[in-house]
Amino acid sequence: MVLAELKQQPGFLEPEVPNTNPKKNRKSLSVNKASLILNLTVFIFAFSVIGVFLYVHSALLGYEIVELKKEIATLENENRRIEYTIAELSSLDRVQVQAETKLGMFRPQPENVVALQYEPPVTSVAKVNETTGKVQQSAALKKDYQVISSILNQVGLTGSF
Repeated sequence: MVLAELKQQPGFLEPEVPNTNPKKNRKSLSVNKASLILNLTVFIFAFSVIGVFLYVHSALLGYEIVELKKEIATLENENRRIEYTIAELSSLDRVQVQAETKLGMFRPQPENVVALQYEPPVTSVAKVNETTGKVQQSAALKKDYQVISSILNQVGLTGSF
């Protein structure tokens, strides 16, 4: 009888094994799902904000690039204009006109041109005459003075040495 009563009890013939899978509460499962959904939503929102920020930033950089290209083109045109002005102001015809009108210069005429031939210098020292105290000039120095005087006479200036 005792044995029959024990047989009627559950788990009599089977050994008792501790249950390794504890039953999870439905609350903790629903909390985990809600937390996961919230985390995914925040991640998607943050990713979207970063994407919008990068898109707007790239658009602004595009506008800035266009403005800089326009500025470069304007500066290059101004540079060309300045180079043209420099070339115009430094042209030989303009310089000649300015020299003739403002400075009173003139083109050399063939009769005003004197060609000099180079002669090697004669090395001589002027000597002082001890008795008279006058400087005796060398022949080469006298010749140089004569050439200079002739040039001055041809130009219209009188001068003698």
